[in-house]
Amino acid sequence: MTARQLWDAGAQPERTALAWSRTSLSTCGLLAVLIRVLAERHLLLAVGMAVAGAVSTTAVAVAAARRYRSAGRRAAAGVPLPGPALPVAGTVLTVLTGGGALFYVLLG
Repeated sequence: MTARQLWDAGAQPERTALAWSRTSLSTCGLLAVLIRVLAERHLLLAVGMAVAGAVSTTAVAVAAARRYRSAGRRAAAGVPLPGPALPVAGTVLTVLTGGGALFYVLLG
């Protein structure tokens, strides 16, 4: 068998898309817990975090789905994948969420 025959154009992008889906879902879970804790003392902050969290996690999930659809075609054609915008966005979202939780815990 040649290397081309061993390559499954859909396996790696599918695993990556599933990982991003799990990341989005776990971030939603973390935001739900944070909103529940914040709602008792700071309702306006909880609503702001809910809106920001919903928008950002939805954006990451949509970007992951779009990247998954194009990655299989690109890999089969031998075209490189797009830049690191999705991993950077996920990292920024995670750091901001964790930083906000740490800030609240330390100062709350």
